[in-house]
Amino acid sequence: MFNKKISNSFKHWGDKTKKFPDNNEVLKQKVLDSLQPIHESVKEKKPFALRWLFLTVVPALALFLTLNFWQNSRINSLSSVETVDFYEGGQESQTVSYDSAAGLNNKSIQATGLAMEESFVAKIADKISMPEPEPMISPMPPDYYRGNADITDTREYLKTTFGLDIKTRKVEKMHTRLKTMIRGYDGRIDNANLNEKYASISFVLPKSTYESFVQEVTEMFPEKFISIHENNTNLLWQKQNIEQQTQYSSTTLENLKTERADNIKKYDEKIASLNKEISRLDNSMYALVAQKKTVSSTDTETLKKINDQINYLSRIRSDHTHELIKTMTQHEKDLANFDNQIKNTENNLVELGKQDTKLINNVETVNGTITLRFVSLFEIVSLYIPVYKSFIIICILIIIGYILFGRKTKEIELP
Repeated sequence: MFNKKISNSFKHWGDKTKKFPDNNEVLKQKVLDSLQPIHESVKEKKPFALRWLFLTVVPALALFLTLNFWQNSRINSLSSVETVDFYEGGQESQTVSYDSAAGLNNKSIQATGLAMEESFVAKIADKISMPEPEPMISPMPPDYYRGNADITDTREYLKTTFGLDIKTRKVEKMHTRLKTMIRGYDGRIDNANLNEKYASISFVLPKSTYESFVQEVTEMFPEKFISIHENNTNLLWQKQNIEQQTQYSSTTLENLKTERADNIKKYDEKIASLNKEISRLDNSMYALVAQKKTVSSTDTETLKKINDQINYLSRIRSDHTHELIKTMTQHEKDLANFDNQIKNTENNLVELGKQDTKLINNVETVNGTITLRFVSLFEIVSLYIPVYKSFIIICILIIIGYILFGRKTKEIELP
């Protein structure tokens, strides 16, 4: 309120005394004289000498990086196609035969990953020369290519194997958590390794819980920090091989049992025939012996004929007895041989049943491997903002900055 009274008082005084100072004209002239320009030569500053060099080099570098990135991407795509053709074509010169009849079905769900620890200069040089290649799926072991399945059989006995490559800054914590998850999905851990910056887990899961497990693990990590590799192989040829061997062994067992029964029947018939003949010979000899008793001792000729007949019948009986013993011995050997073959065939059928059960159990389980690698902050930044892309962005920003601000000339300041 007090300040407002002072302001009003000064305003009233100014309105009342409206007049110029006594020396107003003198002061006005001095001010005008001081503002008169002095005609001096001012040198205009020329643009920076290296500006044109930057204007030439920066677009060229940006163009070079763009073309190099496009070319390497094209080469990688072509290489991937050739690799697929190689595996599908079945090269005979390779140690492993990649036959399409083996039923190989490779599936890859790939997310961009991070490289191992390298020097800063090496990382930049590698990323400028070529983008990070996509991880390749290792070919299946040779055991998967040993058989040829019948193409008319459309059954599927798919054996699934998969791998997870995970990048994280908490290796030990994630290692413990993943082992707990595997056991929670009714899995079995076969091998586990752990150190400060690396860990691995080899395990087995029921096929019924496989998809749920993979989905939960992939949701735990960002897409760029996890890579999934999955292989599906149809083991139909193994199933068909077991079925063929089982059918052959079953037929063999039936034939052996039939042949054994026939052998016993023939043996019984032959033994009965020999015993009957021996019995007939015995009766004949008994009759001759009885007749011999009725002949007079003086009748030597008659006695001689009876003795010759008895000796003849005795020799025949001896031959039949020897054949009977030989037949019985051979029959025992034949039965032992049949029993041994039958036992081996039955054991083979039991083993084939175990193999069939093992095959089904193998198909109904999934073998998995998880690897955990420590990721540095630089790798995280380069993962989301690759170095070669950063160079291109910086070059474009430099060009835009020059166009907007570099062409303006400074104004000449007058005293």
